[in-house]
Amino acid sequence: KAGTEPELPEVTQEETFCLEDGTVYNKPFNRTIHELIAEQARETAANRPALSDEELKQKLRKLLGLGEITVPYYRQLRPRSNGEKMFNRYGVETGEDILVVLKSVEKDQHFHLQKCDALELYLPHQDSEEELKDRKPAENTLLYGLDYRGVGESMPNGCDQWEGMNFFSEYHFDYHFDSLEWLMGKSYLGGRVRDVLSALELLRQNGTENITLSASGIGMVPAIFAAFLSEHPVKLKLQDKITTYLENSCSKEAPLPQSMVPEGILKLTDLDDIVSRLEK
Repeated sequence: KAGTEPELPEVTQEETFCLEDGTVYNKPFNRTIHELIAEQARETAANRPALSDEELKQKLRKLLGLGEITVPYYRQLRPRSNGEKMFNRYGVETGEDILVVLKSVEKDQHFHLQKCDALELYLPHQDSEEELKDRKPAENTLLYGLDYRGVGESMPNGCDQWEGMNFFSEYHFDYHFDSLEWLMGKSYLGGRVRDVLSALELLRQNGTENITLSASGIGMVPAIFAAFLSEHPVKLKLQDKITTYLENSCSKEAPLPQSMVPEGILKLTDLDDIVSRLEK
């Protein structure tokens, strides 16, 4: 009769199993998605072609969508003190509608970039001011921090952002910004590398040739790429152990966020390979 359900016999849970114990997890033919990803990552890394430094640079510039790096426009922002430290702040326009914050750590207030013989540009794990407030610059060296896009003062703060912003949340602003760049055929990491390279060009134009690029945490990723792709020599100083892309791919809980992993990178190189090239 239309509109009524037929009588169905009751079945036990065991009767619905395709296999005797209801799962393939412990079967000898079972392989998890993590195992498949790790296997493909190892195979890709083992079979990537040998590239010269210049060949690799060309391919990385294309992968990251860098284009031409020019000296950016900058403007003075309001300085801010933190204990005994004065953070002189500068807004640096590294792209269309992109403003990142460059900070110098000094005792006095200034309204323009200071000339110096040597400087250290620090890329933070999360916030350059918080991570540099207790740092003492090396003698005769100016210490700068750069909040590249997505971290520190360059973190998005629109009305659509959730309360309690968490950079490493699985489904929060960093993931969404990176995903949107992918949808548009661009690289969010490439934008961060552009931020660093633009800041380096600005500091060089200001008269400093002796530049050390230092970084900690996830800041080491754009630092490694920027040091390798810079048109001018730059020293690289990493403050933490590197997590390679191969290690990241083989881990069930990948320590590197999606936004720091460019698509297809293991076909070209890995972070430890780039560092070893810089150390030659």
